[in-house]
Amino acid sequence: MNTNVANKIEKFWEIFENVMGKQMGRQCQSVTSLGEWDSLSHVELIFEMERELEIEFCQDDIAKLYSSTDVILEYIRNKV
Repeated sequence: MNTNVANKIEKFWEIFENVMGKQMGRQCQSVTSLGEWDSLSHVELIFEMERELEIEFCQDDIAKLYSSTDVILEYIRNKV
């Protein structure tokens, strides 16, 4: 994994934990297993990722990413 991807993934976890308000230990989380991850926090997560990671999301992508951190991490890997 190149350094840019690794840095963005590390930054993602910082953003995710900040938005959700708790530390996760960098383990996979899903909407169904994490009560803090609701539609409002998902919008905040997307906004922060766009700002901090400099990634733009289209509407279809935003909906697809509302499932698990694994899906988001794969998206980041493909965008960088």
